[in-house]
Amino acid sequence: MSGATAVREVLPNNGADYEICSFDNFKVQRLAIAWKRSLGTGSDCAVAATLSIPDLAVTDQVRPGLSLTLQIDGKRLRVMTVHLKSSCVSPLENRGKLDGGGDACPILQRQVRPLEDWLETSSAGMPVILMGDFNRNLSHRETPSQNPPCAPMGAILLLPYPRASSFAACTAR
Repeated sequence: MSGATAVREVLPNNGADYEICSFDNFKVQRLAIAWKRSLGTGSDCAVAATLSIPDLAVTDQVRPGLSLTLQIDGKRLRVMTVHLKSSCVSPLENRGKLDGGGDACPILQRQVRPLEDWLETSSAGMPVILMGDFNRNLSHRETPSQNPPCAPMGAILLLPYPRASSFAACTAR
């Protein structure tokens, strides 16, 4: 994704009926959230910089999240889209174990805490939609019988949810 211009190119009528929350100051694959104007109004479009792991060298930082508040029929809804660290897809592969498995998995693991913090703060008093590319096959677990059910990879998760790490410890329905 390369910002609002790229999003408008794929929307009907060049996005004339849509609002877009985006940012342009990241290296590659910038995030955006688009919604039809008739759905409601948006505010608080903000980069969730803590997901980029800002204590890493600038060249090693991963994509931040992007959040927005939508006002729909007089009710507020928080939305966040993420594109989490890649190359740590499955715990069934040696390189996919969160506690090791190369360089990618420890970085993905470090993104969990800021994501949990954002979810807990944002879900107070309003529903939350968390969406995006988790770069993790959430249905792959080493011991699937011990895990609660969850939405399959690529699904939109409606929250509040007890802890964000709970969605990483579940099995597909």
